[in-house]
Amino acid sequence: MRPVWAGLIIYSTLLSSSGWATGSQCELLFKAKTPSINDRIAALVGSQGQASGEFVSGVVIRNPGLPEIIVDTRARDRFQGVQNHSKILTAAQSLSDTPENRRLMALVEVLAVNPTRRYDLIDTAAVNLMSAIHSRLARRIDAHRFIGGFAKDTLEIPGVGLLTITIHQFDEGLTRIFQIEGAGLRIVNMRSTGRTLNVADGRRVLNDDSLPKDIAIAPLGLAIKLYEDSSGIHVKSNGVDYTNEGVRTIGRGHSNDPWNNELLPVVEEVPYSEKGSREKYLAAVERKRPDLALTLSWRDVEGRAAAWLQDLSDAINRMPAVGRHITTLPAEKPVPMGFQTLVAWASPAVAMTLRKRLVSDMPLAPEDIVALKARSRLIPLMNKGTYDRIANDGFVYLELPQAKVDRRHFLASRLLSQSSSYSNDGKPVRITVRPKNGEEMYVVDLTSNDEVAIANSMIPASQYRDGMYLKPMVIVRRGIELSEIEIAD
Repeated sequence: MRPVWAGLIIYSTLLSSSGWATGSQCELLFKAKTPSINDRIAALVGSQGQASGEFVSGVVIRNPGLPEIIVDTRARDRFQGVQNHSKILTAAQSLSDTPENRRLMALVEVLAVNPTRRYDLIDTAAVNLMSAIHSRLARRIDAHRFIGGFAKDTLEIPGVGLLTITIHQFDEGLTRIFQIEGAGLRIVNMRSTGRTLNVADGRRVLNDDSLPKDIAIAPLGLAIKLYEDSSGIHVKSNGVDYTNEGVRTIGRGHSNDPWNNELLPVVEEVPYSEKGSREKYLAAVERKRPDLALTLSWRDVEGRAAAWLQDLSDAINRMPAVGRHITTLPAEKPVPMGFQTLVAWASPAVAMTLRKRLVSDMPLAPEDIVALKARSRLIPLMNKGTYDRIANDGFVYLELPQAKVDRRHFLASRLLSQSSSYSNDGKPVRITVRPKNGEEMYVVDLTSNDEVAIANSMIPASQYRDGMYLKPMVIVRRGIELSEIEIAD
């Protein structure tokens, strides 16, 4: 099971009155990982550093059975935060060179809490809703089989309706609720919390963007778009756009626009000559659109939206909570007959990296467990033809041993570029793939060079019969893991 802490990031977020993350938040954040160091984490990122707007970092060990390293790395700015990251690694590397400490170094993570824009009422209501939903889901959010990083679950709320929950898992194994849709509601969580996670080897910096960016509440006639920077607040009320971003209304903006409580309607019919000031613009709006409210109050809009979300949370909280979540993955889908052995190709450099991972006795980062990632789209998004849009997703490209792909076909390049680090640095290396899971496995016919024709030939591998296609190629819409590959010496 991959480590899960983004669920706690989402569900235990506490906001101070100023909107900054508090020490209590970070204490909860680490509770599932190393309960014994809660007090030390809370002291490390306590209210004193946050009150002065400092950047704050802490170090924690993912595996609670290993020694703990906690380093206070208060920083005045992002540059000093980078220096502190280096300091942390130096301190950790100064440990005696033992197998246990080498394992420990692979699991060191750096958490940074940086200033970001918060919207207290609506953020708190949204986080409460995530928490209520999670406590009623039968399966823990990381206990799904993710396709392209996403999985879905559902929750039926008596008297309200069905919610569809889209869950996202990063390559790093961190999991969060990405979208909620149903019962007149749509929330997309894509706004930064200010937290970043830096892994010790320096390769990965993960931004936690689990706060709501898009909120649409049909019963209120509201659609809200929020940003963590100076892009302003954007509200669609009963089909009319309102914003505090001056450029879209009066024709000129100010750095403090996003903090303005007053939202003005966006009326494209007002020419630039009638803009320039709030008074001129509103006078022109009143002449051209007398049916519109000239202003909206963000506090009023936020209050109504937050109250609606809280009512939904209350309805969910009246449902019985799940005592213990299902933590095991769903059963794997059987691999269809004829697809037990497939072939992939990689450059010598990529093959060498995979060989090292296969024989490593060190713990691998979650994203390194995936040998071949589903990256390249079968059909580009720009193709507007008629076909199943699943073809726009990323796939791993494989061939049947008895039906080699024609290297002259334009899609053959996908077969030979299984990694973004692929380069034409030598003869491709053959990789034997023995799938353990038949999920999201398809076959396409490369007889044609037309993209739409290829997309429309896509069928599940379970429906394919030998000889059905003249030029078959296997495509898989999930990552192929190390345990599923073999590389000849």
